[in-house]
Amino acid sequence: MLKLKQVMAEAGLKQADLATLLGWSVPGTNVLLNSGAWPKRADKTHCKAQITAWLEAHGVRVKGVFAAVNTKVAGAGVAAPGRPGVAPEDGGHDGNALNEKDETMLRRKTMLTPAARRKWGFTLDPFLDPQSAGEVYLSAAAQDAYESIIAQAKAGAGLLAIIGESGAGKTTIKDLAVQYLLEHEPTVTLIQPYPQGMEPDDEKGKTMKAAHIAEAILRALTPDARPRASSEARFNQVHRALMASGGRHVLIIEEAHSLPTATLKHLKRFIELKAGLKSLLAVVLIGQPELAQRLSPRNLEVREVSQRCVDVPLPALTVPEIEAFLLHRLGRAEVFAADAYAALHRALQGYDGDGPRSFTYPLAVQNWAAEAMNRAAAIGAPTVTADLVDALVSARK
Repeated sequence: MLKLKQVMAEAGLKQADLATLLGWSVPGTNVLLNSGAWPKRADKTHCKAQITAWLEAHGVRVKGVFAAVNTKVAGAGVAAPGRPGVAPEDGGHDGNALNEKDETMLRRKTMLTPAARRKWGFTLDPFLDPQSAGEVYLSAAAQDAYESIIAQAKAGAGLLAIIGESGAGKTTIKDLAVQYLLEHEPTVTLIQPYPQGMEPDDEKGKTMKAAHIAEAILRALTPDARPRASSEARFNQVHRALMASGGRHVLIIEEAHSLPTATLKHLKRFIELKAGLKSLLAVVLIGQPELAQRLSPRNLEVREVSQRCVDVPLPALTVPEIEAFLLHRLGRAEVFAADAYAALHRALQGYDGDGPRSFTYPLAVQNWAAEAMNRAAAIGAPTVTADLVDALVSARK
């Protein structure tokens, strides 16, 4: 891994922005950061100068950023499935594996104590799930995801994937977009299959097949019609229902990382349903990072889908975004001292098979924030400070 990746993560700089700067694809940029392999046609001298200037413009140190660093830090290996604390033998990345430090760092759902609510004057816990649009904080990336869902629905065409870690706010963003569409776009039909119990194979649960998606479309457009028995007749029925409705249609599938490969491949056939040149169905997938891996252009099984899919990632929050998030949710500035936001960011840094990894997603941030507020109330501290957060981290080690 290049030191550049570590430096960018610490500064909150996005790989997508670096890719845009260099005129590369995001996967190509990711290969450079993870392995140090430059594209064959790249002018290394020119690219390095561009990257250096970009980093300096953001106030980031540039010394040694193109050097390789060893990510196998003692005590920070990735736990292999079923073998805590043991790194995968092939050195590959296991997106679900956390080392001991990460398990300490991530907290369970934490509610504000009555003492903490009284201290800062909250009648209800401010970290309850948002009940109105005004309660939702959107980072720049989350705003992009929200607007992308709406734009896809308005177009009624194309394939979009909203990708983020657990707790990144994917469902909240989706719900906010759905609320907007219901209130402002009456000609858009929302189709949302139920993902409950869905798994990639039938051993752990039930797979979502193309037939289930067809049933969801028919249920939304012609709720009284009975799906035809044969596959050909059923999809002909779906096509006719989409054409007859006359509006625009968007299919939104949550937990899409659990879709079986066959269903991912069949999505191409759904977005190709048309009336002449007019597309009849847009598809929005919402899933965890495993979805990006499964939709990678390197996965030849789904190449027809991956080439047509636009990925919208939800990265971890930066220090300024953590501050903005907490100020928005709490509605007051006197709870956290100015240095506490960076301390919360430090508390949620870990490692994976590719090196340093940030877990500063909204859910994790608010759980740590609630814990710190509870502690401040218990000891009578006037505000949550960096020292208080650091003490909580030390107590967990």
